[in-house]
Amino acid sequence: SKVLKDLCMMRRLVVATGGGAVIRPIN
Repeated sequence: SKVLKDLCMMRRLVVATGGGAVIRPIN
C-alpha cells in the first residue's frame, strides 16, 4: 500500500545519504 511504498522510498533515501546506521537500530 502507500505506507509501505513511502517506507521503501524513505529507507532508500536514508541509504543514499549514507544514514543507514541511523535506520538500522529502528528496525
